[in-house]
Amino acid sequence: MSARFHKIVTLRRAFCHYADLNENLTQFKNKLKAVYRQVGIAPKGGAIYEETAHEEWIERLKGQPALRGQAQQLFELVDRLAAMKQDTLKAMLREARQDKGYETLLTVPGIGPVLVCGYIALIGTPHRFSRKNKLWRYAGLGNTRHTSDGAVYQDRPSKSGNPLLKWVVMQHFMGAVERARTGNVFTRRYDRLVKDGLTRKVARRQVCRSLLSVVRAVWMKGEAYRETPLS
Repeated sequence: MSARFHKIVTLRRAFCHYADLNENLTQFKNKLKAVYRQVGIAPKGGAIYEETAHEEWIERLKGQPALRGQAQQLFELVDRLAAMKQDTLKAMLREARQDKGYETLLTVPGIGPVLVCGYIALIGTPHRFSRKNKLWRYAGLGNTRHTSDGAVYQDRPSKSGNPLLKWVVMQHFMGAVERARTGNVFTRRYDRLVKDGLTRKVARRQVCRSLLSVVRAVWMKGEAYRETPLS
């Protein structure tokens, strides 16, 4: 086993663990808010999760001993999972920063350290994919053809692929398009596709493919991202 392969395996394990922790943390945060909704309190935003605010929020359940006990335990779980997630992130970043593609991928719009870790961990090397459509399929963004009686019908989205990589790409889309503070080639393409009549779901899928193609291209070239029109 080569040293780089060993590092990729280590990073992949760390990233999968990070994703699991993130999912569990989200579930327990939702359960915590649900406790308060039972008494007509609707917490907004993330202020309820701040450790310094726990006592204040627990006091709001005065006279509700069962719910108060649930909230105390959920606060402990949320705090513990958040700490574990942070520790895992630090370990994951130590591994990812040793990859020569790390800094290059950070230059792509909408991408941050966690998503770079995800791309490196789950793809390993862009040279695995001789064509961009092969990477699309691996990320669950490919098409499959429906055939019947020898006739080939319109392509439709394939359900195969790596679901965790698809999650990474979807998060990338949110950063590059939905949460973008300024316009970029991806936001403009998404807006154009919707304006041309595509549903938002189909337009999002097309832009996700573009994001993957750009990630593959800059990674293979080892050059920082430079905005150019998308086809």
